[in-house]
Amino acid sequence: VCTPHVLLRSAVLCSCALPGIMAASQLLAKDMDGRVVPFEDQVEWIDGSIQADVPFQRMATLFSVTNFLVSQTNFHVLPFISHTISQDPAQHPIRSGMRSIMGAIDLDIRHRALVLSKLGLLPRLYGQDIGSIFKQQYHGHVTMVPKLSASQSLGLEAIVNPSVKDMQQYLRGGKRAVFPHVQRLRCMMSAEITIWQCLETLVERRRKEKSSPRRLSGPPLQLQQPLQDAGSHAAGAPHSPLPPLAPEADEPPESAPAPAPLPLPPPPPPP
Repeated sequence: VCTPHVLLRSAVLCSCALPGIMAASQLLAKDMDGRVVPFEDQVEWIDGSIQADVPFQRMATLFSVTNFLVSQTNFHVLPFISHTISQDPAQHPIRSGMRSIMGAIDLDIRHRALVLSKLGLLPRLYGQDIGSIFKQQYHGHVTMVPKLSASQSLGLEAIVNPSVKDMQQYLRGGKRAVFPHVQRLRCMMSAEITIWQCLETLVERRRKEKSSPRRLSGPPLQLQQPLQDAGSHAAGAPHSPLPPLAPEADEPPESAPAPAPLPLPPPPPPP
C-alpha cells in the first residue's frame, strides 16, 4: 500500500505505535469516491520494526524493487550497521578496527538470540516475538543515518512528543545524512533511467514489427528456395518435370472434342 491511496498521516501514526508505549491505530485510505475509510475493518496496526523494519521481500514482490535506500533511525541497531562510505583501512585504522569489532559482536548476538528463539527461551514483548528483531536486515544498498545525540542514541527521546524545534533539527540532520551518498544515488538513478529507456525502445520496436503489413505476393520466403531448385532441375536435368495437375471434375479437359449440337425438333404438320 502507498500514498495517495493510503493517508500518510495514518501510516505515520501506525508506525509510531510502539507496543507498550503507544496504542495501536487503524490505517486509513480513500475509496473510489474519495471518502476516508479504514483500510481494513477492525484491524489495528503497530510499529513494524519488531517483525520487519524494512520489508525487503514484500516490496520486491509488489513493486519489483531491486535496490533499497534505507533511512535508518532505530537507536538499537545503529551500533551494529555500517552506514558510512567505505574508506581506506590504512588511512583510518582505528575506525576500521572498530567496525570489524562491532560486526563480530553483531554476528555473535544474532547467533545466540536465534538459538534462544528456536529453544523458545526468548520472552515476548506485549505478545510479539522479539526473536524477529535478530533475524532482520536493517541496512540496504544505501543506508542513510543521521547523527544522533546522546539522549537519542539511548532512545530517551523516542517516548517524548517532539517539538517544532526538534522537528526542524531532525529535518536538517536527515539532509546532512543524504549529502555523502548523493553521487552514488545519481549513478543508481542514471542506470535505472538507461535500463528503462532501453525497455521502451524494445517495446516500440516490437510494436512496429507487429503492425507492419504482411507479404502477400509470392510464396513465403521459406518456400522460395526449394521452388527455385525444383525449377532448375526441370529445365536442365534429364528427368521429366513434375506432372501437371489433374483437371477439375466440372471442367472438360483441353484435348477432349467439343460435344455435338442437339437436333432441332421437326416442324408441325400443315392443317
